[in-house]
Amino acid sequence: MFYNYISEKGWDIYNFYIEIESGTTAKREQLQKLIQDAQDKKFDVILAKVLSRLARNGELSYKIKNLCENHGIHIIT
Repeated sequence: MFYNYISEKGWDIYNFYIEIESGTTAKREQLQKLIQDAQDKKFDVILAKVLSRLARNGELSYKIKNLCENHGIHIIT
């Protein structure tokens, strides 16, 4: 699904951040890597199957939302 969408848009893939942990916690290695890479402006779009896969608690949701707004990153679900 993601490969087709990315191909249709003509985008390049920077990285896949794959987590199996619950979206309720920020203590996820790949999420922390995504946040660091976003702060370093290594990409400008985050694709997620559903928004709840990124974060399911309010504090973490707002942190990701603010990070994206402040760094010009779009979230597409």
